[in-house]
Amino acid sequence: SVALAGEGNLRLQVANLASKLQAEGLMDAARKRALPQLPASIGLVTSPRGAAVHDVLRTLRRRFPLARVLVAGVPVEGAGAPAGIVEGMRSVCAAGAEVVLVVRGGGSFEDLMCFNDESVARAVAACPVPVVTGIGHEPDTTIADMVADRRASTPTAAAESVAPAIDEVERQMLQRQVRLGRAMSAALEFRAQRADALARLMSGAMDAGLSRRRMEVEAMGARRCLTDPLSPVRDREADLMQTEQRLHDAIPRALARDREATERAAARLLELAPRLLRPAESTLA
Repeated sequence: SVALAGEGNLRLQVANLASKLQAEGLMDAARKRALPQLPASIGLVTSPRGAAVHDVLRTLRRRFPLARVLVAGVPVEGAGAPAGIVEGMRSVCAAGAEVVLVVRGGGSFEDLMCFNDESVARAVAACPVPVVTGIGHEPDTTIADMVADRRASTPTAAAESVAPAIDEVERQMLQRQVRLGRAMSAALEFRAQRADALARLMSGAMDAGLSRRRMEVEAMGARRCLTDPLSPVRDREADLMQTEQRLHDAIPRALARDREATERAAARLLELAPRLLRPAESTLA
């Protein structure tokens, strides 16, 4: 019989684990998250004694010195490496990292086996912030690379992927400053035009209102009650005198009419009295 041994057996185990995690969807492109454009805190999980940590720190300092780097020094090979990498990721996330770098320099396939561990792969997939891996050299691909949000070919490339060039940031800031200044100038010009239009409108309305009030005052001034305050009293006195004269003329005429009506009624009564008394005389006789 023929059986895999050594590196062949390890590669078979890695392939089986990769198939399992892929079936669970941990490697789907849809679940991979975008990296923050300007991270204020960057977590770095790597060996504190390897060359990778110095390469990453030097790159971050050169490209984006504004970021705070949280370093978790962990073993990156050997039996205890998977647990150390998982704990390092948890520590930098708890400290406030916005993105996590998991890096290691080159090595043999056996040296990189800790990054093919299932616990490391699941920790990378479950990390609350995006994870970028830079493990080994360009040809090296581990399961941690497959489930990470972004895979870089080297530790230096991983650092460059999360740290924007400070010159580019400065250029973008200057461009935004210019655009903001133009937008503010346009907004102020627009507000000034509206203020001028409103001032003209209010001025016209005030002029029209004042003209209307002036005409009303002039009309009131033209009235006799304002030019001659006693004119209403004299007008009322004249009305009363006219009324008195009309009453003086009307009362005698009214009394004469009443007297004539009374005399006619008396004459009629005298004319009818004998006829009205005749039946009574007969009855009395």
